[in-house]
Amino acid sequence: MRIRFIQTRTVKAVDGQTYESGKVYDLPDASALRWLRRGVAVEVVEAVEAEVKSIDEPPQNKAIQTPAKKKSRQGMTNGQ
Repeated sequence: MRIRFIQTRTVKAVDGQTYESGKVYDLPDASALRWLRRGVAVEVVEAVEAEVKSIDEPPQNKAIQTPAKKKSRQGMTNGQ
């Protein structure tokens, strides 16, 4: 799991690994979850790029339909 440390931490056991604030580390899930629970790291979520189309770009492969014109009411009287 990828996490970003928000506080610098040094592991006292094993090899004295230091995790620097602001850096992203890929750690085993169990280890990452411990840091998250301690509140010294946040999970890094990869953003998915969405396909963004310009408003000015016409639709592709779609027929543009225009609304049908309404019939004129000229010449009609109230009784019709």
